[in-house]
Amino acid sequence: MKNTIPAKSGIYKILNTVTGKCYVGSAVNLKKRRDEHFNLLRRGAHHSTKLQNSWGKHGEGAFVFEILETVSEKDSLISREQFWIDKLKAFGEGGYNMSPRAGSSLGVKHSEKSRLNMSRAHIGHRHSEETITKFKKRTASAETLAKLIGRKATPETRAKMSAARKGQTVSDETRAKVSYNSSHRSIETRAKIGAGHKGKIVSEETREKLSVAAKGRKHTAEMRAHLSEVMKVRVFTDEHRANLTEAWIVRRANKQLQAVA
Repeated sequence: MKNTIPAKSGIYKILNTVTGKCYVGSAVNLKKRRDEHFNLLRRGAHHSTKLQNSWGKHGEGAFVFEILETVSEKDSLISREQFWIDKLKAFGEGGYNMSPRAGSSLGVKHSEKSRLNMSRAHIGHRHSEETITKFKKRTASAETLAKLIGRKATPETRAKMSAARKGQTVSDETRAKVSYNSSHRSIETRAKIGAGHKGKIVSEETREKLSVAAKGRKHTAEMRAHLSEVMKVRVFTDEHRANLTEAWIVRRANKQLQAVA
């Protein structure tokens, strides 16, 4: 059966010959998609928990990959896939599709088991050099950048992000990488970061939080030595030096006022 699948685009179904239920999908390369599905099912990592559970119950011998139709126009794949999902009732009680809409996962809530399967499927996966090059060349449009600039997370989102980070520990290797990247930024990058911070006003609440977080913090001897080395090779612009001097004067004045009070 495996060798009879052509490397053409079209619509297919994975049929359980015992129950009559099926999974419907579309592919640009039917042979490649067939291999991908069966490899994931054998590893117990398929995104459709319905299909995976049925595979575990009935065994590989109960399933066949069948071509429903070949499609020459790739733009028509989704519409034809939708036709067959509806015709064969592949979503719901009659099949293994997790979404009623072809090419979409909107409205699908994955279970913990399903998310674990998808995570396992990506273990050991490596992008090709061609794909990596495409990612590097990808740039966001001016419209997308405009939407991202100024976007602020809601208090609920910030609370979720904070809760997700609690208990996480950063390895020494990761800390070293972050420190290295921070200390080896180009002049252009430093200028952009500086421009981005200009005009920003830190609230009293944020200042208090930063102060509390810094109190009692002690760097290890190794970290102090590393910071010392970083400062030795760090290059400050005249503007940066002036800003540091001004900040030091303000801090000193505030301490004097607090002492008098």
